[in-house]
Amino acid sequence: MSRLVRHDRNRPYEVKPEDPNKSIWICACGLS
Repeated sequence: MSRLVRHDRNRPYEVKPEDPNKSIWICACGLS
């Protein structure tokens, strides 16, 4: 089931792991 969630951000979150050559992007859209 999907639900609408209000977010104050309009761009993805960047998660930086220990390896500096890699990064993970997580969508911050309102549908989660």
